[in-house]
Amino acid sequence: MAALAVVFGVLSLTAGGQALFGPEAARAAKGIVLAPVLWFNFLMGPVYIAAGAAIWRAVYWSYAAAWAIAAANTAVGGGVYVYWLLGNAVEPRTLGAVVLRAAVWWIIAFLLGRQRAG
Repeated sequence: MAALAVVFGVLSLTAGGQALFGPEAARAAKGIVLAPVLWFNFLMGPVYIAAGAAIWRAVYWSYAAAWAIAAANTAVGGGVYVYWLLGNAVEPRTLGAVVLRAAVWWIIAFLLGRQRAG
């Protein structure tokens, strides 16, 4: 779980950094970008890495961090979904990525909870 969290963090920083600060061709390849979602994902990269390190070290707050990250990603995903329902254009990759992030963090949080209970 820790490694998965860290990998998600590194990927979020890399992909977000390319989309935000990379060459024009890299930014154009991202398609229809929702800036708030892009910034959220980029800024969450270090949070994912910190949570992964906490999970690895079995720090007491890692469980709460996983739940908070899962909830935050779900809220952003809900916002994207509502934005799309209102008739706005949304890159399908954005929807997929936000659902994937939320699902992975819910699974991590659930597994950490089971680990704590066991």
